[in-house]
Amino acid sequence: MVTLLALALMASVALADEGYYLESPPLPTRAEALEIQQLAQESGINARVVRRYEHGSGWEYLVVAEGFTELDAAQQAAAQLAQDSGQGITVYEGDETGGRRLNARAQGWTGSSLDPGAVAVETPQEPLPTTQEILAHAVRALGGEGGGEARLADAEALTFRYERSLDTPAGRVQARHDLAWEAGDQRLRIQHIDGPGVDATMLVRGEEAWVYTEESGVLERDPEKTREVLADFGPDAVLFWPLGFAQRVADDPAFDALRVEGLEEHEGRQVYRLETIREATGESFQLLIDAERWTITQVSFRSDAGDVRYNFSDWRELDTGLVVPFEVILSRDGTEIEHIRLIELSLLDALPEQIWGPLDGEDDPFLKDDPESP
Repeated sequence: MVTLLALALMASVALADEGYYLESPPLPTRAEALEIQQLAQESGINARVVRRYEHGSGWEYLVVAEGFTELDAAQQAAAQLAQDSGQGITVYEGDETGGRRLNARAQGWTGSSLDPGAVAVETPQEPLPTTQEILAHAVRALGGEGGGEARLADAEALTFRYERSLDTPAGRVQARHDLAWEAGDQRLRIQHIDGPGVDATMLVRGEEAWVYTEESGVLERDPEKTREVLADFGPDAVLFWPLGFAQRVADDPAFDALRVEGLEEHEGRQVYRLETIREATGESFQLLIDAERWTITQVSFRSDAGDVRYNFSDWRELDTGLVVPFEVILSRDGTEIEHIRLIELSLLDALPEQIWGPLDGEDDPFLKDDPESP
């Protein structure tokens, strides 16, 4: 989706030059954009770095080169910059209403598949990185050796909000979850959006625990069993793979057997495919790792239980060492069985005391001033 800021940028370039200009694909860091800008300037191309906000992915950076009055000159500059940078470079014709893509995607194109106007570049015939190199990059991208698990373990308190759509024996259920945690004390509110089920709030503090539903009112519960139930709703369980990836790379022998099978396109991104297959049983384990951002795109297993697949997208760095996907989809044998959309994961020094108020069915203090609360 083109943002309003991007449209304004295109319009301003067109008005200023009434000619042609170039754009790189969106880049996740300013450093990467500055490298392309430097390459452009070394080739005599006037370029600048632009920052824009893209909903769902946060701040992105792109390189814009302008001042071309002739189409041939713009196309030659795009081809040169594409060759130097290894990125797809798009040529635009500017007018008063914005920029119009001119060059068509061609074989060998390496830019974003969401941008069909990028100049083709010849894919360099370089050897693929090794399994160890790819996994090392991914571990660093997801917070280092301790990963998100270690970052959560050090937190004094946290809030965790998400929506989950899940297949159950009673039918498909969609619900909103709001969890607060501090030193083992927890409060969870579940609000059903669609499907069977009832709204409920659980609270455990020290050696006491309660559950509230509109039908039953407030009931006392065993605190240890309540904590066991609540563990299934926390970030460690919901984000099991992303938070614990570094530890599993270090401990699970399945990662040692992975081999790099190739570089391919998956949902508009270039990814490395790592796979191992047990010929005797047909069991397999596969990873797709983003070739630019080094985040996990997909984890899949095939065994007697079927083909299980996790897809991860909308990765965000929430804090130092805490990098998580805001969308997780779990499928089995090609059928989606669970869809999670994160709303918030915040690490805090402490929670306000009113969060631990009684379960009386009134407006829940945890949801006060929350703009996304249904």
